Amino acid sequence: MEFHHATVFEAVADTIPEAPALAQGDRVVTWADLDSRAARLSGALTAAGLDPRARVAIDLYNSNEWMESLYGSLKGRHVPVSINYRYLDDELRYLLENSDAEAIIYHASMGERVVQVARSMPLMKAVIQVDDVGGAPLPPGVLDYEELVTRHDAAPRIGRSADDIVMWYSGGT
Repeated sequence: MEFHHATVFEAVADTIPEAPALAQGDRVVTWADLDSRAARLSGALTAAGLDPRARVAIDLYNSNEWMESLYGSLKGRHVPVSINYRYLDDELRYLLENSDAEAIIYHASMGERVVQVARSMPLMKAVIQVDDVGGAPLPPGVLDYEELVTRHDAAPRIGRSADDIVMWYSGGT
């Protein structure tokens, strides 16, 4: 097995599928469910036109969806771009431009700012909202995260390269 985080996670999911992989409050996600949700997100990213090495900005608070987004990006050989959620308009715009992001996944509580900036990015192919406020409206043209990870076709497992990359914009935190 090549050393790639997505391939290692898949092996764990195959070995202990019913074991807990993530826990957030009362919500526990098994390895099988994590793998399935990540595969569906990966399939949705590919269907949105993202090729391998396309950048996927992850602008989420610490949550299960953050890990699913990282894993889902890696599964399709997309490049996860971790962004510090504290960044405001100008900083976020700079990071999306600098990373050549083609998709962004964000929490609805940051929605107005993120959507406005994302829509100004010429490379942006997918803007995906995670509803962290309960019943948040979905802005026009924005994809619903939960819909993608529960209903989209899963991406098939693929071979990967140890040279695949991850980008981190931490702001020093």
